[in-house]
Amino acid sequence: MNESTNAIRNYTLYLNMAQADQVSVANTDCTFILNNPIKLISANNRFKVRLISMTCPFTFKQVNNTNNTIQVVTASGTINVTIPSGNYNIIDLATAFCNEIRAAILLIFGVVVTIVPVYNPSTSFVTFSLTVAPLGYFIAVNYNAQNQVILNMIGFNNFNFVVTTATPNITSNAAVNVNPSMEIQVRSRNLTQDSSAEALTAPCSTSNIIGNVQINTGQFGYISFYNSLNYWNSIGNRVIDNVNLYLTTVMGDMIQQSLPSSFCLEIIEVGNHTQELGLKNSGLFTQNEKNEIIKMETQRNELIASLDARLQQKKDKLKLKLLTSKADAFQVNSEDEA
Repeated sequence: MNESTNAIRNYTLYLNMAQADQVSVANTDCTFILNNPIKLISANNRFKVRLISMTCPFTFKQVNNTNNTIQVVTASGTINVTIPSGNYNIIDLATAFCNEIRAAILLIFGVVVTIVPVYNPSTSFVTFSLTVAPLGYFIAVNYNAQNQVILNMIGFNNFNFVVTTATPNITSNAAVNVNPSMEIQVRSRNLTQDSSAEALTAPCSTSNIIGNVQINTGQFGYISFYNSLNYWNSIGNRVIDNVNLYLTTVMGDMIQQSLPSSFCLEIIEVGNHTQELGLKNSGLFTQNEKNEIIKMETQRNELIASLDARLQQKKDKLKLKLLTSKADAFQVNSEDEA
């Protein structure tokens, strides 16, 4: 079913992070304030939103300051080693991994070591060889929370990196994956979905996704997405006065994005909320429970409508009172002038 053909109202928002009203993280987490808030015309209606298009410069780094510091245990002592932020191919990342460990050991302990990586494209595995080191020396990068991102990238999946002068060669146990982020999730902190199973209890990592965008270009290119028939997300907002958008990948929140992204969102208002209650056909409840849910939803909507009507009455009375006061004041001033 084409939702737009059943839309009561339709809104299109063109948003560019360079023009955001509030910025939490530059070019990746921004909020736009709407000068004219979008409101439901009936408590029985609801909003739906979908991502129509997105243009995102591929300038964010998959190796970044959230994951590029690793803990290295050596015969001389334990040190933290930082790999420069960036997007790598496997040869460059494996080389940087070895060079930074070698440089840190030399700088801190004055010990000369050399580790040489060799990548096998047929197997997608990397072999590391300790070719120079004092007799009895060892270097280990244990698979733990601090080290796992870099180790996974170079093919060590739940597997420790350990080389010694006695066992100088070690081969990764999994295929390398230097660019694990294959798509971008466009999320919102305030357009809260009401149709996902997770959102029934509390917001979670899947209930705030507006759309997924495949990374379809190389670094420093532009990631482009356009789909006029993208899927709809039912949201629980009754009033939309601001729109937050933030970007994540499988690596977590996107950071170090030097250029802004732009988006096109379509928001529609559709009616007959109780007739399209998502849980009704879910198979999670008995018929009596479904009827009870619909009954509670109807009561809730009736209560909201009643409160809206009472609020409007109070606003009208206050407006009339203010107009009457202004009219009285004007009359008094006119009499004084006479």
